[in-house]
Amino acid sequence: MTNGELMMEGLKLLGLGMGSVFLFLIVLVFAMRGMSALANVLDSGAPPVLPGTTPASAPSGQDNAVDTVVPVIAAAIAAYRQNQK
Repeated sequence: MTNGELMMEGLKLLGLGMGSVFLFLIVLVFAMRGMSALANVLDSGAPPVLPGTTPASAPSGQDNAVDTVVPVIAAAIAAYRQNQK
């Protein structure tokens, strides 16, 4: 084979390889969007269950950071889910 023929074969192989990777990435993007849409459809809309918001060893007289942070996080998640629908 001449150098020109080898160069053309190399370019064909380059195009085939890069094209297949590009197509795979496009399919992956659409699959991820589809799964995201399916997850939003299947979401029950119920607020998340937060097990054990207050630690058992926390003193009752002190202001516990978990008592103030957990409801804020739960409200933020609920607001985010409402805006996504």
